[in-house]
Amino acid sequence: MMNDIQSYPHALEQVCRQLGAANGTLHRVEGEHLILVHAIEIPPSVEAKIRTIPKGKGMAGHAWATGEPVQTCNLISDPSTIIQPDARQVPSAAAIAVPVCDA
Repeated sequence: MMNDIQSYPHALEQVCRQLGAANGTLHRVEGEHLILVHAIEIPPSVEAKIRTIPKGKGMAGHAWATGEPVQTCNLISDPSTIIQPDARQVPSAAAIAVPVCDA
């Protein structure tokens, strides 16, 4: 499905459109980090912080580490320590991080 890095932006845009999402990110695994390959409507200050995510850190890193989706109904006010302070700058209410474990 996404073996060609050129297809990543299109894939993320399609998923966001189908889900009615205003913004989104797509990372790929490189070693022990997630590397940002495409972002839609993510504030530049947040995008700079999520270019490289260690396994287990934040929603995406936690989803990758556990193999389970991580979700919140309110990104800004959710008290969970999984959500990093900079993520709360994204202008979204709900958020979900889903690990994709196969091409």
